[in-house]
Amino acid sequence: MINHEKKLEIKNKIQKFIDEDCIFRCNPEIEYVPKHIKGVIPGKYKDNKLQFFLRKLSHNSTMLYYVSLLLLDEILLRYVQEEEEPYFQLCGLETGSLPLIAGIQQNALKFNININSFSVRKKRKSYGLFNFVEGIPTDAPVIIVDDLINSGGTCFRCLDVCKYELGLDVVNEFYSIMTFLDDPYRINFKDIDYTINSLFVKSDFDLNYDPDKYWLPDDCDKSINKRPEY
Repeated sequence: MINHEKKLEIKNKIQKFIDEDCIFRCNPEIEYVPKHIKGVIPGKYKDNKLQFFLRKLSHNSTMLYYVSLLLLDEILLRYVQEEEEPYFQLCGLETGSLPLIAGIQQNALKFNININSFSVRKKRKSYGLFNFVEGIPTDAPVIIVDDLINSGGTCFRCLDVCKYELGLDVVNEFYSIMTFLDDPYRINFKDIDYTINSLFVKSDFDLNYDPDKYWLPDDCDKSINKRPEY
C-alpha cells in the first residue's frame, strides 16, 4: 500500500510528535502525586521517571490518520494476499483503542475495504442487557489493537472475552502504536505466545528528563496550585 520512503516520512512525523507532545519526562525535583484523592497514597509514585500520553496523539486528527494508515498497512501486508478479500475484524479495550480502531476502519474504506470492529468494556454494563461487548462481532478472525502495550493486560482482557467467552478465533499477534516490551516482543497468555507488532518501541526515544522538552498540562501545574487536590 505505502512505499518505503513514504512510510519512513510518516513514521518520522509521528515520532517527532510523540517525542515533543506525548512523553512527560518527570522533573526529578518534583514529586508528582495527588495528596488528597481517595484511594491514592501520597508518595507511592515518587519514583516516577516519565509518563506517556498517547491519547494526545490519537485525538489529533492528522496523527490519528498517520498511525492508522501505517497499522492498516502492516495488517494487510501480513494477512491479505493480492486479490484476496480481507477476512478479519478489529477489537480493542475501551477507551484507548477506540480512536485507533475507527481510524483504521476509515482508512480501509478509502481502499474499498470494509472491516468490522467491536470493543470490550472494562466492566460489564450495570443496566439494560448487561453486555460487556459493544458492536457486533462476526465469525472472522479477531485482530486485537491498542495504543500502548506494556504488560499486555488490556490485550489479555480482550483476548479472554473473544476467545474464551465468545469462542472466536484470535490472531496470535497484537498491534499497537507503541510497546514497552523488550525484544523479542512476545507475551504469553494461557500457554500461547502472542507477538507484539508496534510502530515504535521505548528505545526509539530519549526518555531522560530534559528541561527543553519539559511540559505540564495547565490544569496540573503545581507551581501555581491550579488544582487544589495537588
